[in-house]
Amino acid sequence: MSAVWTGVVAKYRVQYTDGSTVEVTTGLPDALRWERVHKGSLIGTNSLTVMLTLVWYALRRQQMCDFADF
Repeated sequence: MSAVWTGVVAKYRVQYTDGSTVEVTTGLPDALRWERVHKGSLIGTNSLTVMLTLVWYALRRQQMCDFADF
C-alpha cells in the first residue's frame, strides 16, 4: 500500500502550567472529529482556537490527556 498524504499531520510540543511538556502529533482522525463536531470544513480555517482544539483531540485520542473539556 502506498503512503497517502493527509495534509493535516503536524507535530506540537505542549507545555502545561506545571512546566511539564509532551509532544503530540495531530492527524486525520483529529481533523475529521473537528469537522464532525463543528459541522464545517477545516479548509481555509486557520485560527489559534482551531489549532489548539486539534491538539486537544490528538492528546485525548492518544490517551495523553484526561481533561474532559477543552
